[in-house]
Amino acid sequence: RARTTRQAVVALLCKAAMPHFGSGRAAPCLRTPDPTPCSGRKVRFADPLVESVEPVVVQLHVDTAVALCACFHVEPKRFAAWKEPCEVMTAAAGGGEGVLHHSVGHGEGRAQIHAGFRDAAALLAHLEGCEEALQAMLDLAQAERIEVHAPRAELAKVRRAGLLVAPLLTLLELTPDGLRASRPHSGRPGSDSTVSLSYRIPVRESDLPSFMRNTCGAFHEMARAAGGLEHHSVSFGGGAVHLRQGFTDAHAALAHLRSTAAAHPELFGPAA
Repeated sequence: RARTTRQAVVALLCKAAMPHFGSGRAAPCLRTPDPTPCSGRKVRFADPLVESVEPVVVQLHVDTAVALCACFHVEPKRFAAWKEPCEVMTAAAGGGEGVLHHSVGHGEGRAQIHAGFRDAAALLAHLEGCEEALQAMLDLAQAERIEVHAPRAELAKVRRAGLLVAPLLTLLELTPDGLRASRPHSGRPGSDSTVSLSYRIPVRESDLPSFMRNTCGAFHEMARAAGGLEHHSVSFGGGAVHLRQGFTDAHAALAHLRSTAAAHPELFGPAA
């Protein structure tokens, strides 16, 4: 039965795979350490890698971070101007309270901002502080989608605040079994070298309970067995389930893709 479930998941990933998104870096990416550990096994961040000659035992923890993903279509002639407010937002993230990571990627006329926050309050504070820069980005590019992935209670806070009211905004509820790896970190700009993969899987509302119960459990087990896992999360909303995974480098990401036989997910990572 386990093998049958795995084969079904592999087939589903192949069907749901997105076109490849070749990514470079438009601004320094960073991942900041959080000095306040959460209770029990819950942590809200994944620490970035630093060079070490000592073997490290990496533990996987429950992930409750709030994630922002904003995707844009940027004309080549406007990209240099568009990048300036991006750099303002990245600089603000470096000194922001509760900002866990922030990075900007681009390729093939598209650009994305990926950011993580300790909670909804940290996300909203960052957006308020970068209101002018964000508006400049929207004026210089066409927004394709803006997503907030968060636990249900944090999503409610984002909704009540009313700061994000764009027509393309989607609020996606995280399942409670997301995973993050805890590793030594530096907190320096450019320290986040995670390679991320994401899938959007259309699921009818009537099928969602069984899909979450059966298929998402298989996603979780496959992620736990993957080498170099940085994060794994499943969120749902808007008639789809979103699977997002991150790995320490391209080698780990490719090894996971080979094990699942999935090809051409949406890819976000350093140019190298």
